[in-house]
Amino acid sequence: MRNEIRRLMRSAGDALRGWIHILQFERNARYLVALVVLTTAAGAVGIFPPEQTVALLLAAALALGLEILNTAIEDLSDLVEPGYCEQVARIKDMAGAAVTVGLVLYVILAVAFLLA
Repeated sequence: MRNEIRRLMRSAGDALRGWIHILQFERNARYLVALVVLTTAAGAVGIFPPEQTVALLLAAALALGLEILNTAIEDLSDLVEPGYCEQVARIKDMAGAAVTVGLVLYVILAVAFLLA
């Protein structure tokens, strides 16, 4: 039981270091965190009802999670292939495209909710 708690604490520390790195060095991740904060504020002041706020937060969280994965893929790609490589460039482009899935979902939802 004690070892499990230690492992859990170590994992939490690793995740915290990841967040610190992302927020220090990744501008797009900071924008997405700001989007989460603004969406939460919009829900709190009643711009969006609770169900819509939750839907928007899920879309923003999807985009943020994909941005974190995109950053990890880019960093790993640069480690494996420091020079230019067409295949690595395609992989990075696809990872970046994945981020847009969450962003497009967020925009579609936000526009639909605002126009309803």
